[in-house]
Amino acid sequence: MFDLVANKKGVIYIYTTFRNMEVVKAFNYNKLHTEIVIKGTHDEPLFRASDIGEILQMTNIRASIVDFDNTEKVVKVVDTPGGAQSVTFLTEKGLYKILFRSRKPIAEQFQNWICEVVKELRLKGSYELKKQLQENKNEKEKLENRLLESEEEKRKKEQELQNQKEQNELLQKVNREVPMIYVYNIDARQTDTIVKIGISNHLNARMKSYKTSHPYGKLEFYKEIDIAHDLHLFEKMVHDKLVFLRVKHEMFRMSVDEAVMCITNEYNNIKLLQNTTESERKSKIQKIYEYTNKIINDEPEVSNKVTFEQSTQTDFNEMDPMTVQIIHGNPELLKKFDNFIENHCIVRADVEISAKDIMGVYRLQAREAIKEVTHAFNDYLRRRFKYDRLQAQDADQVVLGFIGVTLKKQEYKKSESASEEETFVFEKCVFTPAGTALSKDIVEEYKDWKRIMKKPWDEKNDSIRLKTFLKACPYVLFETVWTTSGNGQGFYGIKLKRDVKYHRASSTGCKIFKKDMNNHVLCEYATIAKAAETEKMCPAKMSRSVKNRVIFHGDAGDYFYTKVNEI
Repeated sequence: MFDLVANKKGVIYIYTTFRNMEVVKAFNYNKLHTEIVIKGTHDEPLFRASDIGEILQMTNIRASIVDFDNTEKVVKVVDTPGGAQSVTFLTEKGLYKILFRSRKPIAEQFQNWICEVVKELRLKGSYELKKQLQENKNEKEKLENRLLESEEEKRKKEQELQNQKEQNELLQKVNREVPMIYVYNIDARQTDTIVKIGISNHLNARMKSYKTSHPYGKLEFYKEIDIAHDLHLFEKMVHDKLVFLRVKHEMFRMSVDEAVMCITNEYNNIKLLQNTTESERKSKIQKIYEYTNKIINDEPEVSNKVTFEQSTQTDFNEMDPMTVQIIHGNPELLKKFDNFIENHCIVRADVEISAKDIMGVYRLQAREAIKEVTHAFNDYLRRRFKYDRLQAQDADQVVLGFIGVTLKKQEYKKSESASEEETFVFEKCVFTPAGTALSKDIVEEYKDWKRIMKKPWDEKNDSIRLKTFLKACPYVLFETVWTTSGNGQGFYGIKLKRDVKYHRASSTGCKIFKKDMNNHVLCEYATIAKAAETEKMCPAKMSRSVKNRVIFHGDAGDYFYTKVNEI
């Protein structure tokens, strides 16, 4: 509700408070000038009976309305200079009733004036209510953003304190005068990492001086040097090999993992050359030489050759430093990755999947969106499968992904007794592993959908019910997300249909699925011609193969082609 107060000049001031209104309006007719007090609400205004009697020249209006019921007149206690008094007011219905009874010439003019006043009150009341609700919504969003920022700031401070604690504990361990090689991240807050690589006999003292010059730095790695070798020469060997990554002096633009691997490799090489058993030394050097040549010349690794019989293989090459780090650093995480591939994927040499889709499905199945875990899973996939440009390409951009693995088909089922929220989601959204959508965008689309469907919108509860449904939905994950329209609280695994780019299918074909004998989708082709190109046959022959469901025999097993809309 609103307070509308008018001065004697007829200027109305509107105060947006949620209580009954009181308006004073002036009615002028010939030489008659009467101020009318209006109370009630903008939907149900009340008119002071004495003011109406004065305008209609009724000396005793009380007698005229004595037979009016409570829908036509109301008695209210009003504060006056003489104290609280009972005052009779006419409802809109009662006012029109008494006007219809009056035969005075002024009655028709007054009736027209009343219609305009009531219309003005309702329009302004509705407008101000919407304005107030929008302002309240904006204030709520600002408060939520401030709370989020406060929580984020608190989390950062807690993280900084934890890092400082870990660093202090680490420095206590290295409080010895022994030669150590180290990797120091000069600013752990930055994603563009610059590390300092050096050797010191007093690492604890060296780190204290670094903390002064680089307060946000972090000691990432250290290792005691126990080789019979000139330490400064060893340090120079490492620096010289990293010359193309040098920023200045002992600082290099590279990730911490790369720096640790480079140091470890150099250290292991020197240790190997110190081995006095010639046959053992020669054998190991030969293995390193052969493996290095394979990497440099981009030769395929045996462990990455995927066949149907090896569909559950999880072996890694122990010579790969990053793989060793995953296996020995967190075996439980590796087991989770293996289980995901086994339960949610098909491993065959003739299938492929985009990186975004498989990463998205893992995120949804694991119910977490932790950057470090995502990077580890990406590293796991690159070690196990071939990362390359896919045969199935998007119309807007190049699609990269993994060859030798694909996802099992996911069915998105709508419940039989679907709620309004679920109905909206299935009509206006699309579930997709790589999709993201902000909560506020989904709510706005839901509000627009309800308007089109002519359903009432509950500003307070509808958005809460929608978010509650989505948070409980197994197909999406509530997290902080990044989208083309900005970042904030939202959902992984879903996209608004209005944001999905649709492209006209080729006029010479239709979308084709390649499936194994268990009806699992192995690959998808935009046209019959694309599928025919893969099998090295003409489109007409492929069309007949689809129609007759011809069985193809491959190294990884039998398969067939079918149209998308066929079961």
